[in-house]
Amino acid sequence: MDWNKSNFDWNKAKSFLALVEKGSFVEASKLLKINQTTLSRQVSSLEDELGVALVQKIGKGIEITPIGLDLSEHIKIMGDAATSFALEASGKNSLLEGNVAISATEPTAIYILPTIVKEIQKLQPKIKIEIISTDSSSDLRKREADIAIRNFQPKHPDLICKKLRNSFAYFYASKDFIEANGPFEVVKDLENVSIIGFPDQEAFLKGMNSLGLSVKHENFNFLSKSLVVNWGLVKAGAGFCVMTEFVGDKEKDVEKLFPDKLNFLVETWVVSHRDLKNSRKIRFVYDYIADYFNTLE
Repeated sequence: MDWNKSNFDWNKAKSFLALVEKGSFVEASKLLKINQTTLSRQVSSLEDELGVALVQKIGKGIEITPIGLDLSEHIKIMGDAATSFALEASGKNSLLEGNVAISATEPTAIYILPTIVKEIQKLQPKIKIEIISTDSSSDLRKREADIAIRNFQPKHPDLICKKLRNSFAYFYASKDFIEANGPFEVVKDLENVSIIGFPDQEAFLKGMNSLGLSVKHENFNFLSKSLVVNWGLVKAGAGFCVMTEFVGDKEKDVEKLFPDKLNFLVETWVVSHRDLKNSRKIRFVYDYIADYFNTLE
């Protein structure tokens, strides 16, 4: 290694890499949690150190110069190496203490994880749990979370996973809604009542139609990106929606609609980074989650 030629500030390079990935100073500063002025100053300083133009302004936006794009590939390698270093260092931690971040969907984060983390805290009080509630997949390779609970099997070789028990999602409605809009004697009866769904309806529509329900966009009277908001609407008697049985079956004032005909198989996986599984605290939480899910009824 030539130490004389590698003597530059990694923070400046990291700022430039964030700018390349996000495409704007606003988004890059959010990613790094620094203000735009600091970010701009670091990128300009890196340009001065290297003696090249990395960024140019185009109207109100920016564009990475050709040489900037070439250099960013080298910085990405450095970033990946830094991430691997941090992961390996975390994996060497043999103590059952410290922070563990768990990423999960809203219903899992709100209705299932609280019981799990409460029991973990009783058994290992020095482990501190952070719950990340998100409908997007946290990137475990970039340490956005240590453990993720997902409804699909990850394919990346750096990730390891364990399949948990299968469950089902059903259509649920409140007893008040059924009384006011029923009786529902055949599946087709549901085509004329209020459906609670998501703003991006295409996948949901396709799934419902595959079960024999001929519904259109006009059938959706209530929309929310949040499954928990949708569930609140169901309990308020606004319509029916899909929910996992782990949540739906525990609500005494709602009922399944045609459970033998209207249901979706739901796979669940607990996932972690391969290197982090060498950490005793993460291994403990990972195994506890797996054991707990397999006892759910």
